[in-house]
Amino acid sequence: MADGEPNEQAELNIMRNYVIDRSARLGLDITHVDVEEILEAAKGLAPSDQAALSVIRAFASDDEALKELFQAAVSLARSDGDEAEDEVGLLKRMLASARRKRDKSS
Repeated sequence: MADGEPNEQAELNIMRNYVIDRSARLGLDITHVDVEEILEAAKGLAPSDQAALSVIRAFASDDEALKELFQAAVSLARSDGDEAEDEVGLLKRMLASARRKRDKSS
């Protein structure tokens, strides 16, 4: 999922928690089956760097959503015990992009 040799169960647990927490914050009443179906649909989906940056830009104005997204991303990067340089680099670019958008809107 996050890299070539994922610890799939650890990554699924992180994704599961994110989906549950985010859904609750949005007031969505989702079942365990819904969460598992979302996770199953997400398996194998790897967004391009540009798509990931676009998502971060969209979240930049919502501090809580941005914090949740970065916590999930860092957890995924660390889930296999190896923070690959490309993962860390992408996280840094995402944060810089969000900060630029926030600075422009101030």
